[in-house]
Amino acid sequence: MELRRNGPAPPTQPGHSMAGNPLRKGGIEMSLEVQHKKDSLEVVCIEVKKVYDFCYKPQEKEITISIPAHDGHPPEPVGTTVKSCEVIASACQEIARQKRPDGLFNVTILLTVTIAITLLHPDGTEFSFTHSLGQVETIVLYAPDGTEIQCEAVGANCHCIILPDLSSVFCTVNICKIIQAKAQVKLLIPSYGFCYPALCEQVPPPPPPPCPPELFPPQLVL
Repeated sequence: MELRRNGPAPPTQPGHSMAGNPLRKGGIEMSLEVQHKKDSLEVVCIEVKKVYDFCYKPQEKEITISIPAHDGHPPEPVGTTVKSCEVIASACQEIARQKRPDGLFNVTILLTVTIAITLLHPDGTEFSFTHSLGQVETIVLYAPDGTEIQCEAVGANCHCIILPDLSSVFCTVNICKIIQAKAQVKLLIPSYGFCYPALCEQVPPPPPPPCPPELFPPQLVL
């Protein structure tokens, strides 16, 4: 495949100041003149991760968790409460993939979530432990052979209470995840040239202290 260049070549020297009013976008300075000038277009081949399909799925799971043995407990002392619960990790693993008659795929994944729970005893001492929970589910994606399934938790929280037996906690875990099918590909795209960084904006240092400072206590004014 031959990549042809149409029009003049864009500047290639680092730090080159492009003509036109600069458009700052994500720390990259682009020229409005180059951005909209059709005859400056170049066709290039780039290697990127392409998202073939993706979806989001909210999930809520309720679970009873036994408190691990520690220092003669459980049961925990009367008056123990749950100080905090936090989702600290999440991951997914593809289990199966089956093509449907409509060309899409039924993708079965195992989602594993790890939470950290901290108990607060009446005497002020704390006990922390982690617990992992998993759930298998099947979703519909366009995920042809050669794509990989990836999950990302974009929002998560959990809430726990200690049960009357003082030996277990009841937790509700909420997680919002994005599931996507991706693959490394080479794409042919139009290009307006290279991206050149703008000069970093520097935060000015704090002003120096007054010199000389006040040397004596104030006098009484009559």
